[in-house]
Amino acid sequence: MNPSRPTPLQVLTNLGKALCYLLLFLSSQMVLSMIATISISLSMAGQDTLPADPDGMMEALMEQLLAYTPHITLFSALLTLVVLAILFAILRRNPLTSVTLRPVHPAVVLIGAAIAPMLYLVVVVALSLLPEAWVEAYDQATVGLDSTGVMAFLATALAAPIVEEVVFRGLILTRLNRVMPGWLAVVLSALVFGLCHGQAVWVGYAFVLGLTFGALTLRSRSILPAMACHIVFNTIGQLTTLLQQNPNAQLALLGSLVVVGAAAALILRPAVRRASARLNQSAPL
Repeated sequence: MNPSRPTPLQVLTNLGKALCYLLLFLSSQMVLSMIATISISLSMAGQDTLPADPDGMMEALMEQLLAYTPHITLFSALLTLVVLAILFAILRRNPLTSVTLRPVHPAVVLIGAAIAPMLYLVVVVALSLLPEAWVEAYDQATVGLDSTGVMAFLATALAAPIVEEVVFRGLILTRLNRVMPGWLAVVLSALVFGLCHGQAVWVGYAFVLGLTFGALTLRSRSILPAMACHIVFNTIGQLTTLLQQNPNAQLALLGSLVVVGAAAALILRPAVRRASARLNQSAPL
C-alpha cells in the first residue's frame, strides 16, 4: 500500500475495480454453465432421453452437468483470461504487469511449490477432525469434481489455479492493497475466494488457502509463487483421486511429497532470504 493516505475516490475506484474483476470471474462461469445446460437439454431432447417430469428432468440435467464440470471450468477460465487480455489491450496496459505476473527469483517460485504438500497435509488433517455430518455434506457438494483424465487435469490442476491467482491475487488483492493495510487486503481477498467456493467446509479451507496464496503474493510482489503453490496443491488432489481405491498409496504419496517439500524449503531458504532482502529495497506492490 502507498504510504500516503488514499482519498475516498481512490478507495471507491479500487474497490469498484476489485468488484468488477470478481463479477467477470463469476459471470464467465455462469455463461459457460448456461451454454452447457442449454446444449445438454437440446441434445437430450433430440435423443428423446429427457424425462417428462420436472424433478426427473432436473436430476438428469444435473447429472450431465456434473460430468461436464471439467469442461465448464476449463472454458470459463479461458473466457476470463481472454476478456482480461482484450480489456488490457484496449486500455493499452501490459497484461502481465496488470495482473502482478512479475518475474521473481526461481527459488521464490520453488518455495511456493515446496510448501504445497505441507499445506495439503494440513487440509487433510483438518478435514479428518471435522464432524462426520460436515464431511458428508462436503463430499456431497464435491460430487463430480473428483473426476480424472486429461480434461480434469487441465481444468483442475492448471486452468483453475492460473485464472484464480490472476483474478483473486493478481487483480483483487492488489487493488485492495492500494487502499488498505496488506494484512487486511489478504484477509478480505481470501474471504471472497473462500465464499466463491459455496459449501461451508470448502469455504473454510479455501479461505486458509487464500491467506497462504495472498501472503506469498504480497511478500514476493508477484503471483508466480502463489500460482506454483496452487498448481502443485491441485495436482496433488488429482493424484490422490487417481489413488482413491488405495489409501496406503495415497498416504505414501503424500508423505513422500511432504518430506521432499520440507527438504526443498530448507535448502531454498537462504536463496529466498537473499531475494527477499533485494526485493525490500524495491518499490512496494
